[in-house]
Amino acid sequence: MGISSYYRPVVPKQSKTANYSNAAISASTFYTVLSATSGRGILSRVALVGYGTAFTNSNLQIRITIDGVANTITGGSGLYARGLVHNAAYTDNSGIAGNCFDYFCNTTFTTSLQVEVMYNTTPVVALYAVVDYQIE
Repeated sequence: MGISSYYRPVVPKQSKTANYSNAAISASTFYTVLSATSGRGILSRVALVGYGTAFTNSNLQIRITIDGVANTITGGSGLYARGLVHNAAYTDNSGIAGNCFDYFCNTTFTTSLQVEVMYNTTPVVALYAVVDYQIE
């Protein structure tokens, strides 16, 4: 019995973090946090924080495109095929509502990775995002 194809596991050599910060976004527009168009690696975590009046976590979205296949995740706690989502609501010292949305995963990519974030309704809010990943 032979092996018909060879799988080479992803062995990351360098950890990286991509950051996104925008205090005045447009609603229902995806903003790119990371675009790695070549190479192999592992996506570890995506964290998204939003601030604004009448803010709800269900309006936060993360779109992750791995090797050309996109998946959109909407805010809220739950299990997903590739990870675990945690969210929390809070108010900062000035009384502005905020929510965070953490997506923990351990997903490999072999050719490309793109991570985008969005708040999908008005009022416009501020968005801050972090993507942790490793590359070969």
